[in-house]
Amino acid sequence: MPTCQNCNYELVLLPRGKYKCSICSKLYPPKKVESKSFRTWNQKQRELDIHNDKLDHKNKVSEKREIRKFIRQLFNGLPKTRKQIYEEYKEVQYQKKKLWIQNNKDKYLEMRRKMREKYRQRIRGYANLYYYRKKQKALALHYLRNKQYNGSKEEIDFSVPASSLSQLLF
Repeated sequence: MPTCQNCNYELVLLPRGKYKCSICSKLYPPKKVESKSFRTWNQKQRELDIHNDKLDHKNKVSEKREIRKFIRQLFNGLPKTRKQIYEEYKEVQYQKKKLWIQNNKDKYLEMRRKMREKYRQRIRGYANLYYYRKKQKALALHYLRNKQYNGSKEEIDFSVPASSLSQLLF
C-alpha cells in the first residue's frame, strides 16, 4: 500500500481516482504514487536478488571445495598424521646422524665433551648449594644454642625459619 510523502501514513484511493492522506489531507495523483511505490518495491527486490545471488554463490563455492577435497582424498588418501610421518622418517634421520658423526668425528667428540663439562658444572653447583645450606643451618643452630634460646619445646627443631637464617649472614 502506498504511503504519504509527508507523514508516511497510508494513502486512501478516492472514487475519482486520486490518492488522499487521512492525516494531512493532501491529494496525490495516482500516476506519481504508483510510480513511486513501484520504484521502492523494485529497489527492495533488486537488493533482495543481490543478497540471494551472493548466498547462492557462497553455497556453490563451498560445494566445489567439498568436491575437490573429496576427490583429493580419494586419489591421495587421508593426510598423514605427525606420528606417522615421524615413524617413517625416524630411521632416515638416524642414518643421517650416523653418517654425520662418521664424517665429523672430531666435532662430535668436542660437542660431547662440552655437554659433559656443562653437566658436571651444573651438578657441582647443586652440590655447592647443598653444602653451604647445610653449613648455614649448622651455624644457625649453633648460634641459637649458644644464645640459650628458650622455645616452647626443650629440644630445638631442625627446621629454623629462613628469616632467622638470613639475619645470621649479615
